[in-house]
This record gives sequence, structure tokens and C-alpha cells, in this order.
Amino acid sequence: VNVVTVVYEVTGVPAIQVTDTNDFEVDIIHPDFDVTKECLTDNVDANEVTFLITIDNTGDVPLDFTTDEPEIAPFSLDPGGVPLQMEVTRPVPADATEVENIINVVATLPAEYVCADNPTTIEKSDGDICNILQPDFTVTKECITPEVVPGEMATFLITITNTGDTALDFVTDEPEIGPFSLAAGDPPFTQEVDREAVSGTVENTINVIATAGNGTEL
Repeated sequence: VNVVTVVYEVTGVPAIQVTDTNDFEVDIIHPDFDVTKECLTDNVDANEVTFLITIDNTGDVPLDFTTDEPEIAPFSLDPGGVPLQMEVTRPVPADATEVENIINVVATLPAEYVCADNPTTIEKSDGDICNILQPDFTVTKECITPEVVPGEMATFLITITNTGDTALDFVTDEPEIGPFSLAAGDPPFTQEVDREAVSGTVENTINVIATAGNGTEL
């Protein structure tokens, strides 16, 4: 409340003072908001990741919002109302180890709350990082009986190692090896197989397919 008192002294007449008083009330407002952008799919092996956006009017006046998110059209929030929440997905670039995404938000005061040259907008940003798992493996097939004669068996040692950071399901074309899985950090899978030496050198090849949790084959 602001009170103004004006006192007039009139000259040329008997000493008289004229007093007039008036008051004017000014509401002090506190516009504000919170914004968060949180990764919901952290530490995954995926082709896309999901972020949860939350925008909340924490002040005491209505606010009009715009963002740089193409999925979010301009909107308004009343103080104390239900926050806006929206999930958005973003693609994972090839060989990416993380996906970072940031939202920029501008809140504008309605015209009836704008006074003189006071600021009319509030700008805030927030973001998060989704960590992306990197599936990978190695396979070797080593002859451990380098000298054999025709008719004898040559023994090969197969070693399959999960060198990535997520579990993998394996299948091979070796009849002795059925489907199996290796989690990240598991000891390598090993298997010896025998093949008959017919003549000359004995060559044997293994083909392995590893499948990650999102269906990606390596």
C-alpha cells in the first residue's frame, strides 16, 4: 500500500491548510516455474531413448509457456495446477555411448501482470544423459593338436567372450554347442571339438551370431 498526503497552503487569505490523502495498493507477484528433463531408459541397448519432461508453475500467477520441443505446443499453467508432463523419444546415433538432450523453456507473464519496464519472461533449461550400452564379443577357434596324421582327430579350442556391457544370447553352427548366454563380465565360454584329419591340413571354421536384448544381431 502506498499513501500520498498533499498539504496545500493558500496565501493571501487567512491561514488555512487544505489536506487531501489518497492510497493505492500494489500486488507483489512472484512468477516462477520448474522444468526437468529426465532419462527414463538409462543403461540400455536400444535404437531410441525416452525422456520425461515435467514443467510446473511454482509461482503465484498464470504463465504462458513455449519450448523448443517439437512435440510440445504452446500452453498455459495456473499456479498450483497440474504440471505438464510428456515423454519424448530420441534416436540413438550409431556407435553412440550416450544421448544428451536439453529442453529450453520460456514462460511469459500475461499482459495484465506486466508493469512498466519490468521483465515479462522467465527462461530456464534442463537436460539429462541416457547412457547407451555397447554390445560386442570376440570368438576364436584354435587348433591345439597342430600335428596329426590322416585318420586321427584334430582338436580345436573354441573361445567366445562377451566384451560388451550388456548380456548376449549366442548361437553357432557347431553341432556340439547349443544356444547359450553370457552376461557382461562373465568368464568366456570355451569348448573343445574334434574333427577328423583326412589329408593335408585340417581347417575348421565357426560362425557365431550374438543377439542383444533389443533384438540387434552381431
